[in-house]
Amino acid sequence: MTDEHFEELWQRAEARRYSDELMKDYPAWRQRQALRSRVVMGCVLIVVLATAGVQMLARRDTKGFDKVYCNRTGTSDAGWAELASEMLMLNA
Repeated sequence: MTDEHFEELWQRAEARRYSDELMKDYPAWRQRQALRSRVVMGCVLIVVLATAGVQMLARRDTKGFDKVYCNRTGTSDAGWAELASEMLMLNA
């Protein structure tokens, strides 16, 4: 038996031992990965739902104004149109 042949056989034996260990541990590793994935997705979902809830509460608490009074003269029609547009957007 040559040194190269012996080295090749030695490497195969080592590789087989490591692959057997990896194959034995793979199902448990895969289960842990799946659990981590579910936990991360759950956390992301909680953050998204909390953010949406806070935004809904913030929108509900805004006070809409039905009327605007102005004691200044000389306000242009474009200014009133812009103000009306802003009021409609706030109340929508």
